[in-house]
Amino acid sequence: MTNSTGPVVAVVVPLDEQTNDDKFDLTSHKTARRNVKLIVVFAVIVTITVIFAVVLGLTIRDKGEDEKHPPVYPIITNDSYRLPTDVTPINYNITLQVFLGVSVAFTEDQPTFHFNGSVEITFRCETSTAFLLLHQHMGKLQVAQVSDVRLADAAAAGTESSVVRVVDRQLFPVHDMIGFYLDDYLVPGHEYTFTLEFWSTPQTTPSLSGLYPSSYVDSNGTERYIAVTQMAATLAREVFPCWDESHFRATFQLTVVHDENTIALSNTEIALQRRHSSGWLSTTFMPTVKMSTYLVAVVVCNFNYIEEVSLHGSVVSCSVYNFT
Repeated sequence: MTNSTGPVVAVVVPLDEQTNDDKFDLTSHKTARRNVKLIVVFAVIVTITVIFAVVLGLTIRDKGEDEKHPPVYPIITNDSYRLPTDVTPINYNITLQVFLGVSVAFTEDQPTFHFNGSVEITFRCETSTAFLLLHQHMGKLQVAQVSDVRLADAAAAGTESSVVRVVDRQLFPVHDMIGFYLDDYLVPGHEYTFTLEFWSTPQTTPSLSGLYPSSYVDSNGTERYIAVTQMAATLAREVFPCWDESHFRATFQLTVVHDENTIALSNTEIALQRRHSSGWLSTTFMPTVKMSTYLVAVVVCNFNYIEEVSLHGSVVSCSVYNFT
């Protein structure tokens, strides 16, 4: 038996004759890889763009916050007779050191009467402003120093945001006014404080206004000097910087520093006395009621007094002062 085997035929299909399905699979694979690359590149570009935009935005915002627009200040003319009502005084804490001297008027060989002191003013902002205008008599008072304006709120005290800087000052002699320019606006409804130091200028002739000297001859024929005040109607500005118009009512707390051989009197009772080693005596008075500046009174003298107390169920003290 003869084994016969049929011929084996190998069919080779050329590449260009592969099926359409094979071609589609290869092309899809290449396209997918290219798309992935494009997506990655796009994602990187978007990420870089977003980061750049955020950084640029923060930089612009910080720059804008740092570069605040400067405040706009009012223009004071010779017709500006009245003080603005942007702020309202609440309390004056005044310290006066009174030098009686040995003469009423200034002479070259004798020291004259003069005084110096400070006033801490607490006020409330009514309308947003960056300018404070108050009274100061040009011929009798000089402001030496002024502090920055600070929030009166104890919780905000000491923080940087609580301080508004005084950047400049200007005198307006026609109306006895002094203005202070601030580096930022005050906020309505908030209370602020600032302090001014001042001194009186020597007077060549006696005056009967503000805080002025007077004299009398005692029973021994010796001339004695005292200091008294006349604040009405608009003379408080000769003693301390203030809102010296009657509708600006506030409370006042005075401390008078005077020679230990004299006494000090004011509107209210004495709250505290402290003796200094240098021969001075500090007399601090109780706060006043809310009142106008022209009602403030100060006396430095060496008067004696008599005192009586009511015996009709109520304790009412009355002291009468007189020189001896």
